[in-house]
Amino acid sequence: HPFYYANGTATELNALVLNPPPGMVLSTPQYINNQGQILVMGVMAANPLGTARTTVQFLLTPVPDSNQQAGSSKPAR
Repeated sequence: HPFYYANGTATELNALVLNPPPGMVLSTPQYINNQGQILVMGVMAANPLGTARTTVQFLLTPVPDSNQQAGSSKPAR
């Protein structure tokens, strides 16, 4: 599972995303840009037997966290 590492702490990205599509799990980070946006692959956690896996890409954008100092942020709210 993908994670975000900052200030000595690793945080699992699935825990930071609010209201993901039902059954969708972030699986593979693809890219992070200079603004801290993360492109990550998502897959359906459970598919009916015999069906193809559904994959989707998500662009996670950092938002300020009121518990952090100015200038730092966490991704994906």
